[in-house]
Amino acid sequence: MLGRVFATCLTLAAIVAPAHAQLTFQASEDPGRVVIQLTQYVGIEGDDTPLLRIYGDGRVLVHFPVYMRRAGDYSLQLDPGELNSLLRTFVDGGLVDFDPERVKSEIRDATLAGQRAALQAGAPATLTTRSNDTMVSLDVELDTYTGPDGATRQGVSARIAWAGAQHDARDFPGVASLQSMAAIEQQLMALTEHPNLVRVTP
Repeated sequence: MLGRVFATCLTLAAIVAPAHAQLTFQASEDPGRVVIQLTQYVGIEGDDTPLLRIYGDGRVLVHFPVYMRRAGDYSLQLDPGELNSLLRTFVDGGLVDFDPERVKSEIRDATLAGQRAALQAGAPATLTTRSNDTMVSLDVELDTYTGPDGATRQGVSARIAWAGAQHDARDFPGVASLQSMAAIEQQLMALTEHPNLVRVTP
């Protein structure tokens, strides 16, 4: 079952992620070390525990805060191939070197291009706004990472904080980093609903 969930999500990631055959990485296999983490910021005080943590041995710990119906901690075990696939999505999607300012610039350029195209076509300009997008923080920890420049770095920690990645990926299909971000967020959120989750606290 878990393999089928990952196959569906990774198909999306393979479509949207830029190909960088030279990108390589190594992550810790330490069962006490978090290698992937997802945190949601919903504006409610009192519980800042990450929603999802994945450890070096593939153990997944999901924490639902007290105000949620499923409040408590749950666990799930990934096999090495499944964990490697998640890490590979981060790496091949360019998210280890994610630059929010560059992505914002690409969004502005895409918005202006769309407005110019609409004016040239004689269509009225449209302005869309969104509110209440949830801020999500994605973290990945790698022991080693070799980037597009061929340089190998040790002890790499990458954090991406973005609100509304799923909406932005839909609205700006030409921004590759948004597509990669939405893909990995979707994969991780799918784990929080996985039927094999086992409750570990009352």
